[in-house]
Formats: sequence, C-alpha cells, structure tokens
Amino acid sequence: MKNQNLVLIGMMGSGKTTMGRALSKELNCPFVDIDEAIVAEYQQTIAALFEKGEAYFRECEQNVIQKYSQRKGIVIATGGGSILAKSNVTNLKENGICIWLNRSVPDILKDLNPIGRPLLAEGTEKFVQLYEERLPIYQQVADITFDNSGSLKDALPKLLKIGAEQKWR
Repeated sequence: MKNQNLVLIGMMGSGKTTMGRALSKELNCPFVDIDEAIVAEYQQTIAALFEKGEAYFRECEQNVIQKYSQRKGIVIATGGGSILAKSNVTNLKENGICIWLNRSVPDILKDLNPIGRPLLAEGTEKFVQLYEERLPIYQQVADITFDNSGSLKDALPKLLKIGAEQKWR
C-alpha cells in the first residue's frame, strides 16, 4: 500500500470516516477525512462554506483533494459529492484505489444526524434524489464495491480480506 492510497467514496452516512479511521489503524497508515481537512484548511465549517454557495464549497474541496491525492500510502475518506468533479476523480485515482462503501438509503437515513449536513436541510427527498443521481457515478468510479450495511465489527474484517487478496499491505 506504500505506493497507493485507499480512497473511500460513497454517500454521506455510508461510513467513510468510520471505516477510514479503522482501516488506517489496521493498516498502520495515515488517515485523511477530506471534509475535516477542508475545515482545517479554510477555518470554517462545511455549513459555513456551503452558505457561500455549493460551487465555492466544491472549489475548496477540489483544492484539498488535489493536495492530499498526491500523497501515497494513506486512507482518504472523501465527501459524498467529491466524485462529481472529474478532476477529483482523476486526482484520486492517480495514486489510489477507489472503494465505494455502498449502503441503502433507509440504512443511511436511520443512522444519519442531519445537523451540520447542508444537503439534508431540505429533507430526505433531496437526499434520495442525490443518491439516485450519484449512484451511476459511484458505480463507474469504483474499483471495488463494498456492501457496508453491517456493523463496523463485521464489515472491517471483510474489507481487510479483500485488501489481503489485492495485496494492500
């Protein structure tokens, strides 16, 4: 894994940050959550950046993704919409394997806290619409599709097994 990154993609609430932290611990490598990196870089919350417009937020996101995707040997948890910009996909795939953490809409909505999630401010209908719009993009971008509907305790060993088969270590 020293020469490649593991890039977790998927909808908000699909478990990218949780799985990313667990993977980085198990693989003994650095972890970067793109949303957290954006907040640190721009010294504003995601919601505050979105207030300046989604286009502005996406520009900030592209800058941070470009910065971190050049590294090697890290686990990256992307934002749910990171895959919407082709430049992000190109940058992430240059040194990385994209792993789509797929969860059903009901499972995500059951666990998701809407506070601090600007795209949920309009209600679940908007979330379902986004899921349906992004689904084919996730499918196209993913090098690996992983069903993340179970608990972390169950899912992590399964994903690590895939990693062992593909020689991530």
